[in-house]
Amino acid sequence: MDPDSWLAGHAPQEGSWWPEWAAWLAAHSAPKVSPPAIGDSLGRAPGDYVMMR
Repeated sequence: MDPDSWLAGHAPQEGSWWPEWAAWLAAHSAPKVSPPAIGDSLGRAPGDYVMMR
């Protein structure tokens, strides 16, 4: 379908499309989970990988 045909078949709507997008994402996404613990799994700053040759 070309853009002009699509536009002709849809009436303008007030407001933002973000709430609709967020609702669609929520319906099609896995449940939220807690983030992993940060801890010191990255090592000391600036990072050991910087010191590697």
